[in-house]
Formats: sequence, structure tokens, C-alpha cells
Amino acid sequence: MDNHLYKLLYDITVEEKGVLKKDIPEGMGACDALLISSVIYPADGSFSINFISVDGQTNTDMTFDELFKIWAIMANMLSEHKNATPGKAALCNQVFDVIRAALIAYKRSDG
Repeated sequence: MDNHLYKLLYDITVEEKGVLKKDIPEGMGACDALLISSVIYPADGSFSINFISVDGQTNTDMTFDELFKIWAIMANMLSEHKNATPGKAALCNQVFDVIRAALIAYKRSDG
């Protein structure tokens, strides 16, 4: 993909001491942890995706537990997305319900 024309550039900066909201440069966002889906659409019609995660508190990848929470919330969000077909919305809702039930059972078992 040496000749691929990328449409977006991104950069993640870890601020060791942190930044107050009033000091965030205009046009930038800020958070404690970040998960990015980096997607490339090659000319052959395929689909390439890479997930990049950073926990700013530890300067490491996000933990499994944090990524799991995001996945569960994403399933719920997709079930309510305005452009979801009824079938896809139902599937996402079922995934969220299974996750929720499994977590409740896990917590009841002192997990």
C-alpha cells in the first residue's frame, strides 16, 4: 500500500503530569484512556482494521477488563443506532443481553 492516499493522520500524546481542561489546545480532545479503530480501505475492496489502545494512567495498552466494558457498551449502542436494520439491532441487543446476564451470574458467583 505504498501508493495508498491516506485521508486521516492521527497522533496520541501522553501528558505525564496531566492537563487541565482550560489548557487543552483548541481543536484537540483529551481523555484518560483511548481506543482507536484505524481503518484502511485498500483499492482491492478489502478492509483492514487495527485497534490501538492506550491507558494514559499507566502508559500501556488498556486492560482486558476495560476493553471488555467498551465492547459491551458498543453492543448496546449499536442496538440503538438510528441506521441499524431491525435484524442487526436485534442481534446487537441479544449480544448485550447475553453479556449482561453473564456478568450478573459472574458477580453472584463471587467472580
